[in-house]
Amino acid sequence: MSDRSDRPPHLRETGDGETPSPRPRLAQSPSGSYRVQGKAVPTTSGVLLVLAGEIDQDSAHEVRRMLEAALRAGPGNLELDLTAVTFCDSSGLNAVLAVRRAAESDGRRLVVQAAGPRVRHLFDLTGASSVLGLSDP
Repeated sequence: MSDRSDRPPHLRETGDGETPSPRPRLAQSPSGSYRVQGKAVPTTSGVLLVLAGEIDQDSAHEVRRMLEAALRAGPGNLELDLTAVTFCDSSGLNAVLAVRRAAESDGRRLVVQAAGPRVRHLFDLTGASSVLGLSDP
């Protein structure tokens, strides 16, 4: 597989042909299924948190904990990649916005680098896209 420069840096292959893959942290829903995964990757400007799966009222609390842990992981900004998030409701949006406020109170930023179509639609409808720095596709 070739390195696609149009992919975010954390999804590009490394020199040895492997894509970086920190161990995901899984959030288990009350029904017992795993619904969301998170990977924190250090960057030169802070921490990148890559989320995948569904963010709803069952998983939003764990997502908020992942966001807060990534924010505490080091100095700098918190960047989010939500490309692989297949569903996000108002609970998930609230978790992201709450951690954004915490970051700003500490003089830092939370920025969404990328989002899948469903998440982007939610962010666009609510006006969160501009607040979270999510640029046009």
